[in-house]
Amino acid sequence: GGRQQQCSMADQRLFESLHEAHARSWAALVEKPGNGLWAPSCIGHTLAEGKWTDPAWAVPEGSGNTMAAVVQRWLARAGSGSGAFVYADSAAWPSNRRCAHEE
Repeated sequence: GGRQQQCSMADQRLFESLHEAHARSWAALVEKPGNGLWAPSCIGHTLAEGKWTDPAWAVPEGSGNTMAAVVQRWLARAGSGSGAFVYADSAAWPSNRRCAHEE
């Protein structure tokens, strides 16, 4: 496919508010021992349509932390209660390079 149409600033603010709403929603979950998080900032990647092992979908970008790898590590540690298990993009969309410039 070709380059997608640019979002308006209003649309970008809506995407950012969705990311912020997700972060507020999962905050209590990740505080509980044994829970974890895998959360990209890109709205398309948040929907995660079939990219389970795709290295382009690693969080943070370029880390190798695919959905499959993170879930495997989380399951291996389940019940150990050893520390936080959080993988989240720190850059707000569209500042995360791969998503913002993906064609």
